[in-house]
Amino acid sequence: HLFAKQGFPLDAMGVTGSVLISAQNPLSDIDLVFYCRDRFNQARHIVKQLIKQGECHALSDEDWQQSYQRRECDLSYADYFWHEKRKFNKAVINHRKFDLSFVSTAHSQTTVPPHYQKIQAITLQVHVTDDLLAFDYPSELGIKHPTIQSIVCYTATYTGQAFKGEWIEVSGQLERSSLGNSRIIVGSSREATGEYIKVIHEKN
Repeated sequence: HLFAKQGFPLDAMGVTGSVLISAQNPLSDIDLVFYCRDRFNQARHIVKQLIKQGECHALSDEDWQQSYQRRECDLSYADYFWHEKRKFNKAVINHRKFDLSFVSTAHSQTTVPPHYQKIQAITLQVHVTDDLLAFDYPSELGIKHPTIQSIVCYTATYTGQAFKGEWIEVSGQLERSSLGNSRIIVGSSREATGEYIKVIHEKN
């Protein structure tokens, strides 16, 4: 009802997670899924407005602490909280947390992706030039760098982590493709130990 009141077409929203397979329990979260990037971003904007209007609520300190402990990421709690609270892809309604997830169906399956070779671990500071795929899986950020074109992230912790115009510090694995393109992978292992993305200067 809250989304509909904001003019959101409910046929553009689906339910996933435990509710989808009828395995939910009284403590389960609500997992909402979107297959259209524009609708997903519209939903995030609506969540921001609903929190502002008091019709749903931001996560509590306890919720954020639990989320941080589950992630086991290489950011301090203060850094983790700062990045997460501005994504507006989760909130609380009637004491129950809900999450928004985007699933892209735009990736072409007709071409064989290039083969990448791992080069070395790398940490650097770069300017984000493209955030269109920031909430995809894997998420991707275009960056301004003389030899590296992008950052590709395979861990949900850093999905939507930075926006166009911001300066970030990234730590991950440098890879080079058979076509000569280079990228940084964040989340090269399940734990992604030592790998992260964090904003160091917001956009003006």
